[in-house]
Amino acid sequence: MTTAEAAVALGVSRAMVVRRIQVGELAAVRHRERWWIDQVSLEDLVAREAQWVTIAEAARLASCTRGRVLRALTEGTLTQRPGTRASIARGDVDTLRQLVDGERAAERRRRATEAAEASEHARAAGPPDAEHRWYTTEQAAGLLGCSSGWVRLLVAQERLPATRVGARNWIREDHLLQRIGAQAFLAAAARADRSIPPP
Repeated sequence: MTTAEAAVALGVSRAMVVRRIQVGELAAVRHRERWWIDQVSLEDLVAREAQWVTIAEAARLASCTRGRVLRALTEGTLTQRPGTRASIARGDVDTLRQLVDGERAAERRRRATEAAEASEHARAAGPPDAEHRWYTTEQAAGLLGCSSGWVRLLVAQERLPATRVGARNWIREDHLLQRIGAQAFLAAAARADRSIPPP
């Protein structure tokens, strides 16, 4: 078999075939400036080469990116033989696939946990109970006709009762109505004072 035919069978260049002959990986004889390769030796090498894959093939087989394969090589999960294009043992790719599957499962569990925690936090941040009607600071400000900062000040000074849940204050409707009534009374009293002529 010629070097050109061997190159096709191995998927490498003719120069690489000659190099394989020189390092003893292929049995061949030289006749009239040409290498003639032993068929059985070539078949053995093809079978041995089938046990190795390229980085791109490893990524495809492990269903991951080439970057993940390179990281596995750096971490020592995969070993690489020097000097050849197909340099990663096919058997190691199965280990990498299991590792990648485990990482993905862990990531799914982490996301599910975060989603559950976020949902629980959202429930915890809701109104304190279902027995009363509750308003947020912003809603209360709208009903009182003032800014939410003013409502927060009233709550801080304990002039407006509020219940804190998480990072949010909730104001009960009856307390809010008392405040609105008090404001209306004070406004009406001020108007009455202005309408009474001085003695």
